[in-house]
Amino acid sequence: MLAASLRIVPYLVAANTINYGKPMRLSCAEAFAATLNISGFEDEAQEIMSIFNWGPSFMAINEYVHGVKSGGSESFGMYKESSDSAGVVKAEQDYMKVLEHAEEERIKRRDLLMNPPSSDEDEGGEEGEKPEEEEKKAVASLGEQVEKLKVAEGKTEAAVHPTATEAPPAKPEPVPVPAPDPPKQEKKPE
Repeated sequence: MLAASLRIVPYLVAANTINYGKPMRLSCAEAFAATLNISGFEDEAQEIMSIFNWGPSFMAINEYVHGVKSGGSESFGMYKESSDSAGVVKAEQDYMKVLEHAEEERIKRRDLLMNPPSSDEDEGGEEGEKPEEEEKKAVASLGEQVEKLKVAEGKTEAAVHPTATEAPPAKPEPVPVPAPDPPKQEKKPE
């Protein structure tokens, strides 16, 4: 969109049908409603978003992302607390740091799950590491929890792999289908 001066809204997540879930890919209506909401015109923002079937989702997504996670109780909470554009930019930068930290933590957890420390690394005896016995107890506990879930879902080994002594389920008998009548031939006049 061409304009005399560039105006942007802070980090928000789109809910429109084209860019659902994509940050910073707002439709014009979403950007306008966000601007109204951040400026204190919540009712007008809600009215604009009520026109679209995805409008309430836009407000709810960004209420969660920016209200609850930032500690605020209202939608776009951390942006509304700012008194000027510099405050909004600072709030956005702070939120981006929170997102980066959360992503780093997610990657660390994933890497730890994908590449658990080997027993050679455990011999270093660094503080904070679990002793080998505690790790074995933790693994055994997880195994027990998995078995309980399998039993609850009916997916025990016996249910998945019946023993050879059990008879396989009986196959249904095929139902005879009557043969179609032969086509009738009409006599041709000579």
